[in-house]
Amino acid sequence: MTGGETALLRAVRTRLQAALTGSAYEVNIEIDEQGPATAAQKYVAIVPGGFSPGSYHNPSGGIYDFKYAVDVFVVMRITNVPRDRERDAFMFFLESVSSICEAVIVALDYRYDVTDTANVLLAAEQPGTLGFIHPLVLRDIDPKPRVVPAEVFGAGKETRAGMSRRISFGNAHRVVYRTAN
Repeated sequence: MTGGETALLRAVRTRLQAALTGSAYEVNIEIDEQGPATAAQKYVAIVPGGFSPGSYHNPSGGIYDFKYAVDVFVVMRITNVPRDRERDAFMFFLESVSSICEAVIVALDYRYDVTDTANVLLAAEQPGTLGFIHPLVLRDIDPKPRVVPAEVFGAGKETRAGMSRRISFGNAHRVVYRTAN
């Protein structure tokens, strides 16, 4: 039962680093929706989305059924421009963030190769353990972009340092059968 969440997060990171051709400073697993101060102009944070019991969950019968979720936080540093000149800058940054979001969706939505990678990691760490039987599925996207403060990058007090969107994926299904003690 253990290891499913971490294996899935690592598989998502591997997939997005390949799909977005990013280094560890551009795509990485984070504890929250924030990037490091060393983040590049564009940063993708992979954040645990939690897990919940699935419809077959019956621990008294030895069946552990969980559905896992992953959130992907796309953020891009923006320049501070006067209010009367924001429109063009906003459209440029919106287009850039949206193109990254589209690439993330294409790379993760209903892609069995992501859960297959997680299964390989699980098999290496816990031989004989069953893996994921269903891939991540797009669940939600922020309806509009958010302007984020400099704290998102571990920086100063600037209130408009970046533009971001959160993409949520869920339904990565894993069933584990408990063996008798």
